[in-house]
Amino acid sequence: MKQGWHPDELVQHWTLSREERALLGNKAGATRLGFAVLLKAFQFEGRFPERREEVVTQIVFHLANQTGVPLETYFEEEWSERTQRHQRAQIREYCGFQLFHAEDEPTFIAWLKERVASFNSEAEAFKIAAYSHLRTLCLEPLPPERMRRLLRLAVAQREEQMVAEATARWCFRYFLIGPVSDLP
Repeated sequence: MKQGWHPDELVQHWTLSREERALLGNKAGATRLGFAVLLKAFQFEGRFPERREEVVTQIVFHLANQTGVPLETYFEEEWSERTQRHQRAQIREYCGFQLFHAEDEPTFIAWLKERVASFNSEAEAFKIAAYSHLRTLCLEPLPPERMRRLLRLAVAQREEQMVAEATARWCFRYFLIGPVSDLP
């Protein structure tokens, strides 16, 4: 996540709307602030932060002012996995997103395979396209390791496909036309 934010950018991307404030209605203290951070991070990046430290203090401060929760509580309270799961589900529902399931993998890999531009599964443009596609489908992005695995799989499948296509063309030409040395 970006480290330095201009005040106008904070207002544009990290200000809670009236509906979002209503969503915070039944939450208090660190839970209220943590929820606001997760919500706005998900809306901005299309994914939830993996760790609390991913969100810069400047953003947390901006959200703390809006929620009326002291900044320090965000860094002092432990993130409960149970609370996180519940909050993430609420945020997904509010934003109209669903979880990515194992049954979504074949379709996603097929989509990725058609967009392989290099055999480097770590190519930044490839990753950005993958995350953007999931966002378009309103599917919560995958954890980084799972995404890397699917990107590698798509690249490997595309390589296999290209080899098979080249072999088929060669075989077709060889058996239909004959060896190159037989040509006049």
